Amino acid sequence: MGHQLSLPGVGTLFIYPKRNHQPVSFTVLNFIDQDICMLVEKINHQEVGFIYYHNLPGRQDSKEMLRGLSVNQGPDIAWFKDPSENILSVIQNQK
Repeated sequence: MGHQLSLPGVGTLFIYPKRNHQPVSFTVLNFIDQDICMLVEKINHQEVGFIYYHNLPGRQDSKEMLRGLSVNQGPDIAWFKDPSENILSVIQNQK
């Protein structure tokens, strides 16, 4: 029992279900990519809403992305929830 996710060029992720699951209040999985703008668009097309945080050091833009690279305060990042309400994120690769 579980869910398998194939990550091209990286490998496979397998997730087990848990009874009485309680989602946590922090990010549990980050997806790092060269072009998170493209990832955000793909995720939006699947009707997944992004999370807007009011207590961040910077402001999120209209796509709910925190643009840290442009102000030298970390990576560009956007957060969303999976179907079990766990917090996930997409992060711009800084290399």
